[in-house]
Amino acid sequence: MNTAISFALTLIVALWLGYKGGQALDNWLNTYPWFTLLGIGIGTTAGFRVIIREIENLNKRDPQENDSEGRSE
Repeated sequence: MNTAISFALTLIVALWLGYKGGQALDNWLNTYPWFTLLGIGIGTTAGFRVIIREIENLNKRDPQENDSEGRSE
């Protein structure tokens, strides 16, 4: 449960930062909506990269524990 919340917050924060950064550039350069869209794309990519890296780290920590979840022996 904690991992799922962490993933959701990571993605939300990355999207928000990308959106706000792109919006700031658009306001400064008067280019709306181009940098906003670019910022959303960069934020989404960054968020998923962090999530994928964290999943890989979870799998490296204890692969036997991850394999046995959900199985009853």
